[in-house]
Amino acid sequence: DYRMLSLLGTVLLHEGAMPGQPQFTEAQKLLEESAREQPNYPSTQIALGKIYLMRGKARQAVAHLEIGRRLEPGNAAVYANLANAYEMLGERAKARAVRQQLGHLLAVQEQERFRIAGEVHDEVLQSMIAAAIHLELLSSRVRDHETLALAEEAARSAHGAIEQLRHLLFELHPPALAFGGLMDSLRELERRYQGFE
Repeated sequence: DYRMLSLLGTVLLHEGAMPGQPQFTEAQKLLEESAREQPNYPSTQIALGKIYLMRGKARQAVAHLEIGRRLEPGNAAVYANLANAYEMLGERAKARAVRQQLGHLLAVQEQERFRIAGEVHDEVLQSMIAAAIHLELLSSRVRDHETLALAEEAARSAHGAIEQLRHLLFELHPPALAFGGLMDSLRELERRYQGFE
C-alpha cells in the first residue's frame, strides 16, 4: 500500500541514505511508487522533494514540495526544504518569501505550545496535585488494609501522572527558553538527556 511504501522510503532517508548509495536509490523508487499510487499523500511528496533536493534536481524538488505544502501547510520541514530548492534555482525572492512563511509558522506554533503549556499547568496539573493530596489524606485516615492499599496505589498513580505532566510541560515550553534564552534551554536539554544515548 502507498503508506507502507512511503514509510519504507522515508525510513531509508532517515537512516542516512545518500545519493549514490543503493539505499538512496531504493528510497527514491519506493517513494515514486507511493506517489503514483496516491499523489495526494503529503509525506510522500515531502520526502520525494527532499530526495530531489539532495540529488541537486531543484525543479523536481520544488514540484513535489509545493504539492506537500498545499497538502500539509503546517509542516515546517516543507518550508525549509522548499526555500533551499528555490535558492538552488536562483529564485531568491521566492526563497525569502518561503522563509518568512516558515518564520511565521514557527512563531504561531510556539505561541500555541505556550498557550497549551499554560492551560496544562494552570488547570490539569493543579487538579492532579489536588487529587494526589486528597488521596494521601484518604490514605492517612483509612484503617482497612485493602482500601488503604488501593488509596496508596491511586496516590502513586496520581504522582506518576504529575511527573508526566511536568515532563510534557518542559517539552512544550522549556522554562529556560522563557527566562534564559535559547542557549540556556539547549544546555538544560543536554543535561536532561545525557544519559539517554
